[in-house]
Amino acid sequence: MNNDYKVSKYVICYFDILGYKQTLQELGDSGYIHYIVCVMDTIKDVLNSNGMIPFEYHIFSDNIIIFVPITEDKYKNTLAISEFIRCISLLQRNLIGQYSIFIRGCILIGDLYYDGNFIFGSGLIKAYSLENEIAIYPRIILDAECVNLCCGEGEMHWDIIEKRYMRKDEDGYFFLDYLSGLKQDEINILNRRIDLQRDPIDTSEYTKLPDPFTKLDFSNNENIQRLFTKYHIGYSLIGLSYLLLHKIIIERNIAIAKNEKIRKKYVWCKNYHNEVCKTNNIPELIIK
Repeated sequence: MNNDYKVSKYVICYFDILGYKQTLQELGDSGYIHYIVCVMDTIKDVLNSNGMIPFEYHIFSDNIIIFVPITEDKYKNTLAISEFIRCISLLQRNLIGQYSIFIRGCILIGDLYYDGNFIFGSGLIKAYSLENEIAIYPRIILDAECVNLCCGEGEMHWDIIEKRYMRKDEDGYFFLDYLSGLKQDEINILNRRIDLQRDPIDTSEYTKLPDPFTKLDFSNNENIQRLFTKYHIGYSLIGLSYLLLHKIIIERNIAIAKNEKIRKKYVWCKNYHNEVCKTNNIPELIIK
């Protein structure tokens, strides 16, 4: 019997899918299995697209854990965390854009034992605690140890990470600013290029958006065309289209929230969305 079981340091992202119980009730077991398989495909596509770091991940029920090992090279660790944050941010954006899925969780450095099948460790316990007790809203918070590791390699590295991927919340925690890619032409809603003239986004199968938004054809949306003409120097058409979709989904979720606890989560999303619009001077897309 092999007793040589050792834990190692990992960068860990742990999150859960909000609205899991309601979705399961609406779709039933078989429908939810198909739904979660599609979500898994999105996760695989995003993680496999980075080409830099070897992600491991496990999905159990509505909980997902993604992790990469920490090495002794602090500089490489900083770069790995930066790429890790970028990929999780892209994943967060894609899940909202494709399935109207909002997630809540954390990114931290912690100890895990992992042998390809079995995973446990204090890092998993801490991740669950942060996700459940601190994250609260549909956000991915960054644990202080990750911030300290990046800052330890010089303020320039942290400044780059913070500027590109992070935003500081009112409670002092940094969280993933997944809308920060809106000024980039390479923004990717569904982890693929979308020709808006020929390929409108079909959100009808799972999200059940109210008419007239069950099929969003942004190419024929006068508001988006006008905004693109106004902001074309800094914003891609896809970026503005995503922000409109984000606005519609949040408005819908606030309107159909079954209780105040759920409503507060999407009011937080509304406030985040509006801050992004104000920061980038796009008042037309502010949620009232």
